[in-house]
Amino acid sequence: MHSEKSLILLGGLALSHPALSQVIALCQCISELSGAKLGMLTEGANTNGAWLAGALPHRLPGGRVNPERGLTVESMLQKPLQSYLLFNMEPDLDCALGAMAETVLSSANFVVSVSAFDSSYLQEVAHVLLPMVPFTETAGTFVNGAGVWQSFNPVVKYGIN
Repeated sequence: MHSEKSLILLGGLALSHPALSQVIALCQCISELSGAKLGMLTEGANTNGAWLAGALPHRLPGGRVNPERGLTVESMLQKPLQSYLLFNMEPDLDCALGAMAETVLSSANFVVSVSAFDSSYLQEVAHVLLPMVPFTETAGTFVNGAGVWQSFNPVVKYGIN
């Protein structure tokens, strides 16, 4: 059955699945056979921005390929490191591998967390907690899933006028 208004959307759980390439291949087959469009919902508001900034293990600034691949979160958890820097994330809430992260971080020699939030979890795993301002209190730009740059102003302006 073909329909011009059918859509298959892959979200956060599918995009963080270990067999993502197989999931996408199956969904592409279903899309072709059914006439449905295939789309993906990125996990964060600035996933494209991370690619452009080179904040991924396999990318350099401008989205260029990194010939010296860095480590993925999964590889950092499967083969534990001595220390970790958590920047604006709470692994128990933000990480698809939260249980694995909790085990690894609990046994790490040194964990630094930079976060706008304090939690009992971070107090348990981090040796150092550093505060940060949430993105809503700073100006910035996100790049959405369509590649459109979206700038925003802080909620509250600081300083003397």
